[in-house]
Formats: sequence, C-alpha cells, structure tokens
Amino acid sequence: MSFEYYEKDSGGRLSALVDRQPPMPKWEVESRRPVQCMLVTFSLTLLSGVYLYSKYCPCLPYFVKSKAPDSASLGGFYTDPNHYEAGTLKGARMLSSGGSGDTFTLVGSDDGTRFWGLTGRFTDKAAGKVAIDFSSKGGPADASVTFAAGKLTFGDGNSWTRLPSPPDGLRPTAGSNAGGLYTDPGHYKAGTFVGTRMLSSGDASGGALAVVGSNDGATFWSVPGRFGDKAGRKLVVDFSPRGGPLDLLGAYSAGKIGWMDGNAWTQVVFGQ
Repeated sequence: MSFEYYEKDSGGRLSALVDRQPPMPKWEVESRRPVQCMLVTFSLTLLSGVYLYSKYCPCLPYFVKSKAPDSASLGGFYTDPNHYEAGTLKGARMLSSGGSGDTFTLVGSDDGTRFWGLTGRFTDKAAGKVAIDFSSKGGPADASVTFAAGKLTFGDGNSWTRLPSPPDGLRPTAGSNAGGLYTDPGHYKAGTFVGTRMLSSGDASGGALAVVGSNDGATFWSVPGRFGDKAGRKLVVDFSPRGGPLDLLGAYSAGKIGWMDGNAWTQVVFGQ
C-alpha cells in the first residue's frame, strides 16, 4: 500500500506528488535472511569449485595460455651449442628457478642418452652471477657463470641459450632407463614446456635421482629422488616440496614412468 499527499507551496499551488512506502514489517525482514544466507553460501561454493577445478583438472591447461619464462628467472630449458643436435636431446639442459633460496638444480645430457644431475648456487643474485658444480662430470667444482637476457655465459665464452618452446615439438620415444625428458598428462600443453619434466639417469649403482620440471612453463621446480635398482628402472621420488607424497614409487618401462598414484609420464624427444 502507498500513501499520497499534497502540499501547497508559498504561491498556493499544489506541489509534486510524493509516494511514501511504509516500513517493511519485521516478519518480512526476517523471512528474507535465509534467502540471503543461501545466496552467500552458493557464491562461496561456486568460487571454491572454480579454484579446485583450476588446480586439479587435467584438461584445464589446454585452455589456459602458458606463461613465458621471467627474464630475471634462471629456470628454463636450455641448449648447449657445444653438444646440441637438432631433433635430439643432445646438449639439452633443464634448470630449476631457484626460488627464494640460493641453490638450484640442473639436469642435462651431452649425448642424448645418459642424463646427469648437477647443482649450482647464486654467488651474486643482483648481478646474475652463479657457480655450477661440474666435478661429477670431471669439470670444475665452481664454474663461474653469468646469467643475463635468457643466456648462461661461461668463462670460456660458451653460452647456453634458453628456449621459449620445444623446437619442432615433442614426440614419444623410449630409452634404456628412466633418464630423459617427459610430459605429464595432468599438465602438459602441446608446443610448450608446460608439464614437462627432465630426470637424471643415475649411476652404475642406482644412486640419487634429480627431477626438474614445470607446470606453467615459467617457474621450474626440482625434487629429489633415488633409484631402487642398478638398471635405473625403479624410482622413489620425494614430491613433498610440491605438496605431494614423500616417497612416491614409480617404474620405467617402454618409454613411460608409471606412478603408484595412477599417473603416467611419457618419455619424449624433439621432433614431430
């Protein structure tokens, strides 16, 4: 119901019509509160669902544009011109970003068959100065390297160049052991390094395992592991730094690593 009234102005004329609404009854105010609560709850549930879908849905990366590596970040996929050969993983190297710490991990191969794992550290982050321990390969323990504009330049003049994407794409392959480059179907996006991982081959006794990978193509992480046999086909990897299991078991066979959680990584090499 509405109430109308007229006022006379100073000239004796009628003023404009004003429509006044009476206050809402208390019972009506209280009856609307459950509806408001339901709408708030629905909105929060919807937002939570979108977040969980974006985090865990395997198909989402196909619809999300991959990020480019940060020019100030060390992490990425590099090639060494002293070893690189098109269509192979000879001279390939994958480095972790280092995060907030001063150390980083790199996995690479000179012959495209055996993959080694090394460590490095920042000696002057502001100046892009790092030192890499090549002693396990018969090289210097603290090779001085300068990082700038997507390149790692060594004292002898050699430079590793970071690639923005895989040249000629990636195709499945199979090696003699777990060392190599892989794609994770839960994250991989064709034509990019999104969802790629590189694993070291270990040594004659099995030994330590290094894993470097990326879920978005921009930030490259590393996790440690170990081989459970001398052939390098049984793996135990600590994914706890990534919020995963502490000791996830995996087995290599015919170009794939099958994990105990049901996931399977596919071994790949450059080329169509």
